[in-house]
Amino acid sequence: MKKFTILLPALVLILFTANPSAAEKIAFSRVSGGDFYIYTADSATGKTTRLCKGYDPEISPDGGTVAYTQYDKTGGRFIAFCDIASRKSLVIKEVPGKNSYGPRWSSNGRRLLYNIFIDQSRWLPALYDLNTRKNMTIGRDTAKTDLFGPFWSSDSAFVYAFDFENIYKFSETDGRLMENIPMNRLLPSDNILISSATGISVSPDGAMWLFAAEVGGEKCALCAAAGSPAETKGAVFIYRLTTKKTERLAVGGLCVSDAAWLGADEIIFSAHAPSEKSRAKSANIYDIYRMKLNGEKPRKIIADGRAVSAAK
Repeated sequence: MKKFTILLPALVLILFTANPSAAEKIAFSRVSGGDFYIYTADSATGKTTRLCKGYDPEISPDGGTVAYTQYDKTGGRFIAFCDIASRKSLVIKEVPGKNSYGPRWSSNGRRLLYNIFIDQSRWLPALYDLNTRKNMTIGRDTAKTDLFGPFWSSDSAFVYAFDFENIYKFSETDGRLMENIPMNRLLPSDNILISSATGISVSPDGAMWLFAAEVGGEKCALCAAAGSPAETKGAVFIYRLTTKKTERLAVGGLCVSDAAWLGADEIIFSAHAPSEKSRAKSANIYDIYRMKLNGEKPRKIIADGRAVSAAK
């Protein structure tokens, strides 16, 4: 991919141009010819646009820019932006090293969270400020293990990340550890399994966390035919911070890969029907669905896509 040497102040002007249709914009990834590509789409019409090579797309709150993981042939992974209007990309050169992934926008679109491999020894969350162009690694002195899946509180005042025992809450300003939340509160059953790649999406009001996880003891024939464990199936869950309870959402029997909030009462997620075994050899075995939380059935809006995010 061609790298554009755009000065950051100019890039910021591009990133935060007002976009009146942001609420309907989503980003997702798709495999083509053995490479990962970033796409955007209108979630109302399903019209898609291919932007650039990469994965882990996270569309900005205003719907104008996608932050994503850019990769090279040597295995390096880098945090990058792609301006949707011009389709020009920029690697953030201030992010150190060659192994960072999974950017997440703050609610005001001025900062990014991401995972970074530091000291050649462990994974931690890091924060990049677009105004100061400075990075801050979080949890270096307080966390004793690898931390994955960083995400923001709805007001971006706090940063969360997890190992497989706890979810850790940090101050955004100085990285202080504020709280340890036992993982068994989020995952009340040993049959509910997450991975280091699990993403947690926070509702607009901050009251609910949305996530996808594997459920043991259930079967997805398509996943099994594609080489995944035969006795697991992807599902989508909501954790309510007020009640400290997790509930599984009914999605019509679909096997779910990932999920994000589309609005206050609607979600968007990547999934497939377990019976679609004919897709097992395809590079793209998931489609994108949207669903209101009032009990309506999910509606497929885009074929062949996963790792979906939505403008806020």
